[in-house]
Amino acid sequence: MICHVKMEGHWFDLSSYLNHPGGIQILKKFHLRDATEEFNRIKGHQEGYVQHMLENTEIRDPDLQKSLEERQFLEQTKKAHHHR
Repeated sequence: MICHVKMEGHWFDLSSYLNHPGGIQILKKFHLRDATEEFNRIKGHQEGYVQHMLENTEIRDPDLQKSLEERQFLEQTKKAHHHR
């Protein structure tokens, strides 16, 4: 499973972290979404090992970042039309 999550304005590839202590469902929930608020609310996420993991999973390729922004926009648009 591919899992791209946005936090603090940065994209992260969390695909290799599917053994997340909170379960795979939380990662699926935030795929192509901004998880900043949820992430910052969880105790322990500010610890060094978590920050190190994020540094190693940050997506730095500008083309991929742009593609993810476009996909995020399309997902939000689909959801908005679905709820009408």
